[in-house]
Amino acid sequence: MKIEIVDDQLGVAAGLNPSILQKHRDLVEIDYTRLGLLAQYMTEIAKIVENQKIFTKGQIKSLLIRYKEECKIQPEQMGGKLREKLKW
Repeated sequence: MKIEIVDDQLGVAAGLNPSILQKHRDLVEIDYTRLGLLAQYMTEIAKIVENQKIFTKGQIKSLLIRYKEECKIQPEQMGGKLREKLKW
């Protein structure tokens, strides 16, 4: 199964740089059939070992810090609890 993006309108997500949003789409108007197909597709992708990676809490924190430094995320638009834990 192959899923292809046919919508040119970028998604919206608070605090994310537009370069990340190029791969993000809003699915608020998706019907149940397409939602089921998307769920099946994502499940199949997740089963492929090459697509799997386990991150530690420290690695995720480092990644968030790097993304902040690269201006890929904007802490002021992130959830307060996460900002507090990262002391941003």
